[in-house]
Amino acid sequence: MPIRKPSVMIFALAIFSQLLHPLDANANVDITFENLFKNRKSISQVAWSKFTSKSAAKNQAGIPVMVYVGPNTKPLYKTPKIAVAQVTQAFSQYQPPKKVTFIQYQYTDMKWAQNTLRKLITSEQLQHFTRNEGGQLFESNCESGRKNCFGAKALTATSGEAFILQGVMNELPVGRGDKTRMTTGMLEAHEYFHTLQDVPIVGQGLARDKFPPNWLTEGSAELVQNLAVNKASYKNYIAFIKEDSNGLYGNYIYRDPEYISKYLDFGNNRNYWEDYPSDMSYSLGSRICEILVAVKGPNSLLDMNYEMGSGVGFEKSFVKVYGKSWSQVQPIIARTLAANIKDYL
Repeated sequence: MPIRKPSVMIFALAIFSQLLHPLDANANVDITFENLFKNRKSISQVAWSKFTSKSAAKNQAGIPVMVYVGPNTKPLYKTPKIAVAQVTQAFSQYQPPKKVTFIQYQYTDMKWAQNTLRKLITSEQLQHFTRNEGGQLFESNCESGRKNCFGAKALTATSGEAFILQGVMNELPVGRGDKTRMTTGMLEAHEYFHTLQDVPIVGQGLARDKFPPNWLTEGSAELVQNLAVNKASYKNYIAFIKEDSNGLYGNYIYRDPEYISKYLDFGNNRNYWEDYPSDMSYSLGSRICEILVAVKGPNSLLDMNYEMGSGVGFEKSFVKVYGKSWSQVQPIIARTLAANIKDYL
């Protein structure tokens, strides 16, 4: 077998390294709201690069993570502690919950899951959780007709402890994006990021109109799950964006600047965006949040929650964190999003 020359091997290793960590000039672009549209093709790489450089920082001490698995449940992802660590490392300067408890259950273990949570919290806290979730703490993560579970939710108690109630599917999903979400730790990272969002909000008695808009809450968690799990591969990060946003690319109205601009109008907070499909808060929301990270870095996502936790509302918080009013940047973001969605087609 012929021996390769060292120079060839070094070259090959360099190419491989660039596939994992592409040293593209786009990663060094200084993106602002003023030059956002011009530099729209650099947004994804700048956001990913800002997150990965932040994730390289020294990690804080791990927080306690407990995992309860139903007796008949077979998790599709077996190490939620790793997903928690991936997110914690990137946001190590923010206060985490005091403890995180995962309760993982398939449909047949729903009663077990209910009893498990009941043993871990006070009856008053259970009533509070149940009331806030419309009486569907565990059931809303499942489909009774097919006797299959698919969703999860994060709940933070006033004690500072967080609980992630995770419905587990009976078998692997068919879609590539769903399979990635369920088997790589993305779902767990998503829900854990919600607990970080909760820390400055829970117990503050905020009026509904002072809570973060759903596209910010869900969109940032959707973005962070991808950034955290794929921080070693920009290629995989982009691949998941495409899978996760198929609905945006396939539906013409989601590519219309005017439609996006209307969605971004904060006047929608009056009815909490009820006039729009709920999945937009995830798919389009993650693209909005990617822009915010490209402009100001990943810290800004949680900084918004800390500002809003004081009761000042979204618009004042946005000015404090991003230095611009939402009304100033909203048309720029709408135009940029529409163009970028078309670019992915």
